[in-house]
Amino acid sequence: MSRDNPVPSLEYLKTSGGIYHDCLSHDIDLIRWITGMEPVEVFSYGTNFIDEIKGIDDFDNVDCLLKFENGIIATIDVSRKAVYGYDQRITCLGDKGIVTSENERPTSVVVGTIDGFTVDPNHYSFPTRYTKAYTYEIEHYLDLLLGVTDTPKLVHRDVHNNAIIAHALEHSARTGKPVKIEGLI
Repeated sequence: MSRDNPVPSLEYLKTSGGIYHDCLSHDIDLIRWITGMEPVEVFSYGTNFIDEIKGIDDFDNVDCLLKFENGIIATIDVSRKAVYGYDQRITCLGDKGIVTSENERPTSVVVGTIDGFTVDPNHYSFPTRYTKAYTYEIEHYLDLLLGVTDTPKLVHRDVHNNAIIAHALEHSARTGKPVKIEGLI
C-alpha cells in the first residue's frame, strides 16, 4: 500500500504518466522482487475524489489485483492523498505465517498513558521517508560509473516489464475488465 503526502502538484501530475506509472510502478516492482515472478493477469479499479486530478483524466485512488501462475494473488492500493503523512506498508501472508513492514517513523518512541498509546507521525513525504534509499541509489550509480561494479541492480527487463504491467492495470481500470499480461521479456 502506498499513500502519498502531500498531493503532488497538478503541474507534475500533467506530465507524470499517471498514478499507475509514477506511483503504483514502485509497488509493482516490489511485488515482482518479493515473488521473483511476473503476474499473468491483473485487474484494477480507479476512482476520483480530487476534481483537479479527474480533470486531467487520471485517478487519485486505485486498487489492484495481480494474479501469478503459482496461485499467488497480490493486492495493491494507492492513494494520492494521506493527510496523516506518507504511508507505505506491506504484508505478506503465507501458510507458514505473516511478515509485515510498517511505516518508518522519525523515532521508535511509543508513549503509553491512560489515554492510550502515541507514536511519532509518519514521515511527511517520500523524500524524507527514503533518504537512505536515495543515498544507496547514488552510491550504486557512482560504483557503476567508476567501474567498481558492472552489474546494475535495475536492468532493462525490470523497467520494460514494470511498464507493461502498469499499462495493463490502467487499461483494466478504464475498461472494467481483467487483463492478461502479454509482452513481458
